[in-house]
Amino acid sequence: MQLLSWSATYFRRNCQSRDCHRLFPTQVRDGLRDAWPAFLDGLAALRQSRSLLKAFSLHLTEWLMRATTLWLFGISFALGVPASTFLVLTVALSVFTLFPVTFMNIGTYQVVAIEVLHAAGAPRSEAFAYAVTAQALSYLWVALMGLTALWSLQLWPRQVAATVRQATDTPDTGGPRTNTRGV
Repeated sequence: MQLLSWSATYFRRNCQSRDCHRLFPTQVRDGLRDAWPAFLDGLAALRQSRSLLKAFSLHLTEWLMRATTLWLFGISFALGVPASTFLVLTVALSVFTLFPVTFMNIGTYQVVAIEVLHAAGAPRSEAFAYAVTAQALSYLWVALMGLTALWSLQLWPRQVAATVRQATDTPDTGGPRTNTRGV
């Protein structure tokens, strides 16, 4: 954790000029110069062992809940694979869908799920049906919970969209932002 403290101090003292960011494209430099100290300040919370333990515990709980959900889906599909397979599936899905390759990871999710489940002994056709259903129900659940949250806050999608449009307007002109790359 000393490294975080040292790097934040070093960055503030020595890297405020453009020379420190020669490796980055011009478009990235200003944002990086402004965001990096705040990013390191945010990581400072992890210097406290209690905060680190809380974050780790919450993250582990979320992963176990996700694995349990996938396992319960697996029971309903009678895939005949051990429960530990769904922990492996949770890790594999988290790793392979970290950076979306396709829209909403459609296809990527299925390939990973099919291969993990097939390696554990499930037939590919049943693994495919499982993967499609699990992803669809997952997205449906998130959408339902999002709409429920909006309803409980007495917000409507139109209001949220208007807020997003306001956030993308530049404060100088009040108009939409222009592309700085000229594309």
